[in-house]
Amino acid sequence: MEIVADRLARMRSPLHTAVGRTSALLMSAALALSACTGGADDTSASQASEPTAGTPTAGTPTAPSPAPEISTQQTDESTPIPPSAAPDCPGVTPIRLTVPGTSAPRFAGYYAALRHGHYSAACLDVAIITAASAPEALATLSAGTADVAVSPLAPGLQARESGSAIVNVAQIFQRSGTVQVALASTGIRSPADFRGKRVGLGTAGGWEVIAATAKAGLDPVADTSLSAGGGIDALLAGEVDAAAAQIYDGYQRLLGQANPAGEGTLSAQDLAVIDYQAEGVGLLPDGLWVGADHVVDGAEADAVQRFVTASLRGWIDCRDDAAACAALPDVSPGGDIELGTRMVQAVNALVWPSPAGLGVMDPVTQERTVQVALVTKDLEGGRLITREPDEGSVITTFATEADAQLEALGLNVTG
Repeated sequence: MEIVADRLARMRSPLHTAVGRTSALLMSAALALSACTGGADDTSASQASEPTAGTPTAGTPTAPSPAPEISTQQTDESTPIPPSAAPDCPGVTPIRLTVPGTSAPRFAGYYAALRHGHYSAACLDVAIITAASAPEALATLSAGTADVAVSPLAPGLQARESGSAIVNVAQIFQRSGTVQVALASTGIRSPADFRGKRVGLGTAGGWEVIAATAKAGLDPVADTSLSAGGGIDALLAGEVDAAAAQIYDGYQRLLGQANPAGEGTLSAQDLAVIDYQAEGVGLLPDGLWVGADHVVDGAEADAVQRFVTASLRGWIDCRDDAAACAALPDVSPGGDIELGTRMVQAVNALVWPSPAGLGVMDPVTQERTVQVALVTKDLEGGRLITREPDEGSVITTFATEADAQLEALGLNVTG
């Protein structure tokens, strides 16, 4: 699908006060980014290329607006590194990032960018807020209560089809992490074994579960007993024979729980796992979405570019040291660093490798997501989307520019 964006009516947002920086400021920000973590991978920021405004339509972006005065804020040990007040950062752009759900390891790269100072080095003041679901996270963009939202691809396309002027500017996760988990003793090994079984759909609609069931030649309604929810708690309680879970969350939490089929605790050998990515029905998970107007205004596009670049740097940090990433405040559930580390490692497996570059949408998996979303029906007969996405759904220039900047710092952006 062509990656151009429509110029649409501007939504109210703090990004409308975004600072368009000069080439000298871009270089100094790169130096600040390099100084945040140091290490052998960092090279002189003089090698970094300037971020481009990633504008998807013809014409020259508007001139950067003057830098606003720096606002001050109180911090303590638990707060992120504040935006720099040094001359390198003459103004600070506030950005509100909405993430869907409470599984913090899923968003570890953003917490790393916040805590390691990558956002502040890019003259950004980022606040991370939580929504209950991907549709609700995306709705904050249209409502003007957030500037960037994390969402899987299909809900973003669904919202866009429904009239939301949003666009994907970076596809962080490269593969689906949705799995179906059963006790090995049940004999369930593939979707073909769902016949006559109680199968949980999870909390996000169960689209991959339904698609895999149909692909196996079963009628999802007549041949199986599908149920909304049906996560690991339902599996442990004996309410479903196979639970829907995310490999980085529910599955990791399941390990070590009391084995309902016998003595001891559950290990990987006690479980059968169906990987929907391997089944060919995986839907692309989390990417970064912004209002479409933010990518055509020069100053706002500059802020989006800085945010994407700093966010990708955070994901690189989590790849290079999952345990340190899990030890950051807000990441590990209940402060359980061991569990958090396993979760971050499982998330890393969905992000890396990124053969085309971190954050760059793979057109093959993009098209597969579109086709599954087009043909799969939920239990009421509805579909995620009803037509091919229009032009402008996805822009790759922000991610490719971010990768170029990070590679100039000596960082590996593919895996």
